[in-house]
Amino acid sequence: MSSMVVQAWLKLPASACIFTNIMSWFLSKFPELSAMSQSIVAASIAIYKRASAGLLPTPQRSHYTFNLRDLSKVLQGILMIAPGNCTTRDVMTRLWVHEAMRVFHDRLISVEDKDYFKVMAAELVKKNFPGGPGYDELFEEELAESEDVVIGAKPWASKPLDMGSSAGSIAGSDAPSYRECSLSDWID
Repeated sequence: MSSMVVQAWLKLPASACIFTNIMSWFLSKFPELSAMSQSIVAASIAIYKRASAGLLPTPQRSHYTFNLRDLSKVLQGILMIAPGNCTTRDVMTRLWVHEAMRVFHDRLISVEDKDYFKVMAAELVKKNFPGGPGYDELFEEELAESEDVVIGAKPWASKPLDMGSSAGSIAGSDAPSYRECSLSDWID
């Protein structure tokens, strides 16, 4: 006697319908954004399909395997926002880009793959979110940060760290004890 396990995968049209219904229900809490559900789902499916087709696994990039769970993670991340924190189409568009970057882009290891993904995300924003931010607006912070990068810099090493009385002589006598410190003492 043998057993067989069958796993049924949802086809994208069926999952698109499910995800659109979920997103429509969620966005009903956002008066200005309720019409964006189809755009969000369409962009998410498109980025999933394009990442799956354009970022194939190789021996060096064996983790470049994308599945419907990744698609659902993008949408699940959007479902986590509170209505008060997302009041405009621009914020929702940037949230979608953020979630797509978190799920897909964070796995990528080469600069070429990361650039490919950013261009793809900007194209999908232009197509699915008319009037949304362009490539430069979406990734301006990243561009500004890359200009300020100092190779080998250790931002945490700019202030002494006192681990208590046994480390006081190492950190310096004027450094506060870890018991006396608050987060604002370490952040400029």
